Amino acid sequence: MTKIVQIYLNGKPVEIMEEDTIANLLIQEGLLNKRIAVALNQAVISRQQYAVTRVYDQDKLEIVTAVGGG
Repeated sequence: MTKIVQIYLNGKPVEIMEEDTIANLLIQEGLLNKRIAVALNQAVISRQQYAVTRVYDQDKLEIVTAVGGG
């Protein structure tokens, strides 16, 4: 049976499936192929690690999008 857990996404509580990956969360948020930076519990995660890095109950995930301008 799959368990629902709570994480904090950019400071807001969010419910996800237990042990979901960063890649799956980015797909759900529509951000997988965007120019972003991701930190999990204050550690920056490389794009190559998104599919294998799991997110657990009470983890803190920060997603920052790049904004162009001049």
